[in-house]
Amino acid sequence: MPMKRVSIALAAVLVSTSGVGMTLGAVPAAAAPVHPVMNTGEYPPDGVYFRNSPQWNDTSRISGWGVYAGNRVQLRCWGTGTDVPRRDGGRNTLWYRALNVTRLGAPGGRENSGWINAHFVNDGTGPGQVVSGVPRCGGVTTATAPQPASKPAEAPLVWAGSPVESQWDGGEPASPPSVHHWLANARDQGHWAVDLPTASGQKVVLYVAPEARGTAVTTKVDQIGAACANGRNGGSFVTVGIYSGSLRAGSITYAHINPSVRLGQTLNRWGSVVGTVGSGYPRNSACWTGPHVHLQMYSTKRYSCYNKGYTHNYPVHRTNFVGFTGGNKASAPRRACP
Repeated sequence: MPMKRVSIALAAVLVSTSGVGMTLGAVPAAAAPVHPVMNTGEYPPDGVYFRNSPQWNDTSRISGWGVYAGNRVQLRCWGTGTDVPRRDGGRNTLWYRALNVTRLGAPGGRENSGWINAHFVNDGTGPGQVVSGVPRCGGVTTATAPQPASKPAEAPLVWAGSPVESQWDGGEPASPPSVHHWLANARDQGHWAVDLPTASGQKVVLYVAPEARGTAVTTKVDQIGAACANGRNGGSFVTVGIYSGSLRAGSITYAHINPSVRLGQTLNRWGSVVGTVGSGYPRNSACWTGPHVHLQMYSTKRYSCYNKGYTHNYPVHRTNFVGFTGGNKASAPRRACP
């Protein structure tokens, strides 16, 4: 639905934090750029609080005061502050004083505006690059102004194969990747997920390869945890990070398994056994309904996508293509690859 024109005068705003007053430079509403937010799913279930200053820990944690997936923000001015604790290991000290133009009001009748790190603003720039036309916030004591950075390295496009013999979205009722849930305990919440029913004890095997020949790709166990939200009765999950040099392209996660790997272990990207399919857990419609592998993929930048050719109960065999990570294949989560 088209965004309605916002007719709020962006006058100078006075924010007091820790007893320090900061007068923020105003930007005329017609001139202030508006961009969608991104990466909000890194903080489940979804959403990022606004900050009172360009400091990650300086937030009032008020539900509804911040941004959520699908929102757009108007960038009033910029400053620099603390790093955001990003899971991909990247750094970004650039912050914006922004107005959420999708959700203008916040609890208590306050304006839904505040500080947001550039990591959560999909403005098309690289880390540390200020959006053109946005002035520096007046009176804000910050570090040295960020300098335009060279174009960040692009993660290579990497594809993954099925870890088991199975049926795509097998069983009833259907729960295709366009709607299937992501693991509550996984740091990489996934951009799509699917269940692959199979026999208990079957080996769960890693199959990952670059789309372009000659591209170096490595894999490492980045997380092991409880597959069910309550931490019991559903086996474990293993998240395997996918790397090109020091750049983390994304990950693939296998759940409801008995792991045979350890945290931090480097794996052969093609043919490494990650574990075996678990069994004997109490049946729970919210988590475990029988032997299967919950498979989900995540892309550090942009989105992962899944094989558009598979339908409910379609047979899949080991190494059959299931999805891409890295690169630039999808524009949103839970999307089939074009």
